[in-house]
Amino acid sequence: MLNFVDSTDEKLLIKNGTWAISNLCRGKPLPNIEYVVCAIPTLIRVIEKEDDSEVLQDAIWALNYLTESGRFEVGTFQDSFLERLSKLMKEPFAGVSMPTLQTLRNICLHSVALEKVKKMRLEYLKKKL
Repeated sequence: MLNFVDSTDEKLLIKNGTWAISNLCRGKPLPNIEYVVCAIPTLIRVIEKEDDSEVLQDAIWALNYLTESGRFEVGTFQDSFLERLSKLMKEPFAGVSMPTLQTLRNICLHSVALEKVKKMRLEYLKKKL
């Protein structure tokens, strides 16, 4: 599934694949991180290149699930990706802005990326928290 999402420009396939990946990353109990961590590069690519709010919502929720409770070391995110997330916080559609805010919160709480996020709109983050 990851290969399909990574290798296509077909919007419906990206949308359905991202939705499926998101569902694989959540649940109670949460899946073992070893089984879902391979989805992170795909989710990052989707978040960086897609503008469809439903696709973004699913990809960001999936990343949120993977970063909560410190289950995944998030300190390796690139500045450009953190910048994209900080811009998505301003998205008028709450389905995108709320999981984005939660994901950034997870990154701040569980990694050394806090300094990167501080440099990229921490003022806005403080207002939302």
